[in-house]
Amino acid sequence: MCEREEPALYGKETIGRLRWETKRDGAYAKAYLEPLIKDGVEPYIANIRTTMLALTIDDLVMPVTVNDADYDNAYVCSPYTHYVSYAKEELYLVPAGWQRALLGGVLTMLGRWLRAGRVNKVVCVNNWLLSTNLYHPLTAEQLARITAFLADLYPDHAILFRSVQDGTGGMLPKLLTEAGYKAIMSRQIYVYKPEQDGELPSKHRWILKRDQKLLSACPYTVRRNDEIGDEEVGRIAELYGQLYLDKYSLHNPQFTERFIRLALREHLLSIALLTGGDKAEAAKGGRQAADAVLGYFVRNGVMTTPLFGYDTNVPVEAGLYRLLSAQLVADARQHGLILHQSSGAASFKRCRGARPHVEWNMVYDRHLPARRRQVWAGLQWISEKIGMPLMRRLKL
Repeated sequence: MCEREEPALYGKETIGRLRWETKRDGAYAKAYLEPLIKDGVEPYIANIRTTMLALTIDDLVMPVTVNDADYDNAYVCSPYTHYVSYAKEELYLVPAGWQRALLGGVLTMLGRWLRAGRVNKVVCVNNWLLSTNLYHPLTAEQLARITAFLADLYPDHAILFRSVQDGTGGMLPKLLTEAGYKAIMSRQIYVYKPEQDGELPSKHRWILKRDQKLLSACPYTVRRNDEIGDEEVGRIAELYGQLYLDKYSLHNPQFTERFIRLALREHLLSIALLTGGDKAEAAKGGRQAADAVLGYFVRNGVMTTPLFGYDTNVPVEAGLYRLLSAQLVADARQHGLILHQSSGAASFKRCRGARPHVEWNMVYDRHLPARRRQVWAGLQWISEKIGMPLMRRLKL
């Protein structure tokens, strides 16, 4: 049993006092968090302005971000961006024009209300500034101590846990609900468990097998962290940007080359770069062209992929998205890991055995004034009465 240690926060001036070696995954956390705390976040993720701190309790260490406004922040640090700005960009998924117009008006009014209620005045716990946060399990007693500590230290901030769902055995919604947190729908995510392959319909097993054959026969070479040169850092950032920023949304985290370089050097992400293919003859200096990249990290038996991208100018027949997805499945099988596949491409993931789960933002606001609590209660009502039915109807 680990030694009991009361919650503590470490910032830029005190981070040198943190005893990383006593914490679970302490070496990884130090390599990741110390540069962002000392140098600030923006040099690593260009569209995030936040105060990052390290929270310790017992044998755990996790990042905490503190914000007051910053309404143009990436969605991983801004509830406003998540529920208003990003949501507006996804209105194209709604088939009927009149419904898009109506929902657009609703989101505009919601945005004004959320700003008035200072919805971005939040302390976000275990926020690694990635699309998905993975957790080491917390006990109810540890959660109670963290909540009391942060509510006392930040009496004017809501306390937020992102990426909470029951599909991977990490931070469970029930634990937080029982501690007084509000559950506000975030998105629907997909989870693939290799040990359940035998339970899949035969068609799904056939598709997975076909994907693995495609991966084995493809003209690309997969190179990993130590095989990737520093001169390719810019290309990795470009591939991510083409998909997640240019095609999807600028509200996603905008990783800089400095972040990619740190992730490669310190193995913060397991990065796989697909090189070769039809563009190999155009490569310079004997180095094959890189067309696609993925980067995942693992915690508590679960892997998730915040770095994912490909050259969107390559013909769709090359199947780059399918190849990247097949590589993730292959790695999950090889290492016996649960694969958290995030959101999007619902039909693609469903027919390959991934199962849907609702992911929640869990918010504690009992220490806030009534007006601030009303904003979070209203957002919870909207997510239940509008967000959930719309998600199910569109099969997102």
